[in-house]
Amino acid sequence: MRVGQVLGPSTLIGVAVLSCAAPSASADSITIGASRNNTLIQDSLGALGSGGAQAIFAGVTAQGSGVDKRRALIQFDIANSVPAGATITSVSLSLYCDRASNSSSSTFELHRLIADWGQGSSNRDNQGAMGAPAQSGDATWTSRFFGTGQNWTQPGGDFIAAASATRSQAGVGVYTWSSTSLLIADVQGWLNNPSSNFGWLIKNNESSTRNARRFSGITWPEATQRPALTIVYTVPAPGAAVVMGLGGLIAMRRRR
Repeated sequence: MRVGQVLGPSTLIGVAVLSCAAPSASADSITIGASRNNTLIQDSLGALGSGGAQAIFAGVTAQGSGVDKRRALIQFDIANSVPAGATITSVSLSLYCDRASNSSSSTFELHRLIADWGQGSSNRDNQGAMGAPAQSGDATWTSRFFGTGQNWTQPGGDFIAAASATRSQAGVGVYTWSSTSLLIADVQGWLNNPSSNFGWLIKNNESSTRNARRFSGITWPEATQRPALTIVYTVPAPGAAVVMGLGGLIAMRRRR
């Protein structure tokens, strides 16, 4: 190109296309702890809670009295942890299990909750499996917030029937649910619309028996074993939107 040469429309568009291609999204990751958790304890009266316990439970216990189911609730604050406008590309939830009812492998499912719930102070012995008298605001088998009249539509929690992710594992150790399309979509949705973030419900095969697991909760004594959510995301490069807009204006001018 000669000095002083006036660029034609086609040349300008070429420059704009090159400029638009230059900015690229940057990838980053973050690991965050849970903001709240609880255990729903099967109880027709909805009078048992476990909000103040150090652990959460999922699966079927061995009581044999028709009140054997346990379902864990857990939520992470996505909107205050990931930049607005980011695109979620990978999600991994890790829970530490320190006690299992048996040594057989069992499949645990994550289901996206569709109603809000509370975490009260009910706590019998820091274990939580048997529950304690529910305290104000506690999530129970029938109540989203105990003592307020706000109940689940269905006893045992309101959640999407399709599991966002599943994990089959035996015994104690770290249980990890990773990067299914639905799991990623859950977190992306919570980032885009924070008011819809009610977290996940964790349950096991409830047609079986003695498959319950005890997982560390947000007040577990060993901090490194508490629930953790690792999120990988990308954010638009600075100026990308401006450059793309310039390219579009040039293209429109050429078509006139």
